[in-house]
Amino acid sequence: MRMKLEISEIIHRVGHQVTVDINEPCPADADFRCTAPIHGKLTLTNTSHHLLVRGDLATTVVAECARCLKEVLIPVKAQIEEEFPLPKIDARGAAHWEIEGEPSTIVEDYTLDTGELARQHLSLAVPMAPVCDDACQGLCPTCGKNLNEGPCECPVAEIDERLAGLRALLEESEEEGEE
Repeated sequence: MRMKLEISEIIHRVGHQVTVDINEPCPADADFRCTAPIHGKLTLTNTSHHLLVRGDLATTVVAECARCLKEVLIPVKAQIEEEFPLPKIDARGAAHWEIEGEPSTIVEDYTLDTGELARQHLSLAVPMAPVCDDACQGLCPTCGKNLNEGPCECPVAEIDERLAGLRALLEESEEEGEE
């Protein structure tokens, strides 16, 4: 279930500002899996032409280590500073939502979809290639054994003959460095 904030009071009052606490479950359609609710604080401000949304959101997500595929918990934080076009208010006080460009999926009619806002910003904050540890050795490319648990039985790969010249240069450089 998505949390939606009713923003009609903010829309009709230029300069009006509201701060709200966010504590909601992970969006079901997110491309990440949370282990804790999304929490944070958002400040909404009517700047006369836009709804300015500022704040911070945080949660913990479950991801796979990019090297060994072990499950890892990653704290994720997102800073938000985004503007959404506001409707034009006519002399009778009626809102006209003729907004140019792409329609927003976050601000519709008189609601702000904080779940969608959280999903978009936290998706960008999740690391693309998380690791369980900086020293993670990953998996053996031949047998697939997790090298963090010890060496595998695979034979040491011979160097491709096309790279033998580079190996000779490397050995020569090492010998000069020892002298």
